[in-house]
Amino acid sequence: MSSLHELMVTCESILLPSRLHLLMTLLLRFVVQSDSTSRCKQTTSANSTVLIFGFGLTEQHTNTTMSSEESGMTCHPLACCAQSVFLAASAGLGVICSLEEVQPATEAVVMRCGRYHRTIKEPGCYYNNCFGAEVYRVPTNIMTHTFASESSILDSDGNPLIVAAVCLYKIVNSFRAVIKVENYRQYLDAQGNAILKSVVGRYPYNSESGPSLRHNSGQVNQELKRLLQADVEAAGVHVEAFRITELTYAPVIAAAMLKKQQADAIVSARHIIVEGAVDMSRDALQMVRDRGIVMTQPEATSMVSSLLTVLCSDAEVQPTINLQAPRSSSTA
Repeated sequence: MSSLHELMVTCESILLPSRLHLLMTLLLRFVVQSDSTSRCKQTTSANSTVLIFGFGLTEQHTNTTMSSEESGMTCHPLACCAQSVFLAASAGLGVICSLEEVQPATEAVVMRCGRYHRTIKEPGCYYNNCFGAEVYRVPTNIMTHTFASESSILDSDGNPLIVAAVCLYKIVNSFRAVIKVENYRQYLDAQGNAILKSVVGRYPYNSESGPSLRHNSGQVNQELKRLLQADVEAAGVHVEAFRITELTYAPVIAAAMLKKQQADAIVSARHIIVEGAVDMSRDALQMVRDRGIVMTQPEATSMVSSLLTVLCSDAEVQPTINLQAPRSSSTA
C-alpha cells in the first residue's frame, strides 16, 4: 500500500492540476481502501495527509499492521498491477484531453465555466485544463463572402435589377467575433445584403447627367465598403473590399430595356451622322465658291440636298443624271 500511495504523490508532482482527474482519483481511492483488507502487510504513518490532484482531499490513517495470518484473504499480483495501470492511464488521459493545437492563421478563444479566459494567437501546442473549458477557433486569413440577391432590387428609377456582389474580409478581433455576435458569418451576410439594397436604390442603372451604377462602379463600391465596415466593426471584422460583380435588368423588363437602349443608341448615332453631313455639305459649297464656280441659289440648294441624302442614307445611293434637253425658242 505504501508504494501505491507514493506513486499517487509522484504523479501529482508531475502532472499539472486538472479537474478532469477527480473521477479517476475517487475511483482509485476506493480501490486503495478496498485493498487495505488484504493480507499484504502494510504500515502507514498516523494522521498522514495525501493531496489528491489539487483538490485538497485528505484521508486519516492510523498505524496498522496486518499480517497474513490475521487476514483470511490473499493479495493477488494482478490486482496491484491493474491499480498501477489504471493510475497511469487516468493521468495520461487527463494530459491528452488538455492539449490544444492551434494552426497557423487561426486564433483560439478559450472560455472557462462561461467566462472569457484567454486568447491564443500564436500557432503551436498548448496545455489547457479541459475541465469546464470551451475552445472557439477563429480563422484570421482573408476570406470571401458572396451576396446574391434572391429577388430583384429596384434602382432609383424603379427599374428591377439583378445584383450580385463579393466581399473580402478578415477577422481582426477574435474576442468580438465570438462573444459580441452569435455568428459573425451570418451577421456579415445580413448586414451586407441590407447595405447592398440600400446603395443600389440610391443610383439609377444608367444616366447621362449624373452618377449611375453602370458608369460609376468605383464610387458605388467605395460607398458599399464604407457602410459595411461601420456595421461589422462590432463583430471584429475588417472589410478589405466590397464590389458589385453582376448588374443586369430583371428578366421581366430585360427585353423592353434592351429596345430602349437600342433606340437611344440609334438616336445618338443619327445625331452624330447628321451633324457631320451638314458640316461636310457646308465645306463642299464653300470650296466650290472659293474656286470661282458660280452657282445660283437653286443649284446650291440642290447640291446640299444631294450631299445630305448621300451622307445620311443607310443604303448605298445610286447616282442619277437628268437627260431632259433644254427647250428651243420658236421663230415667227
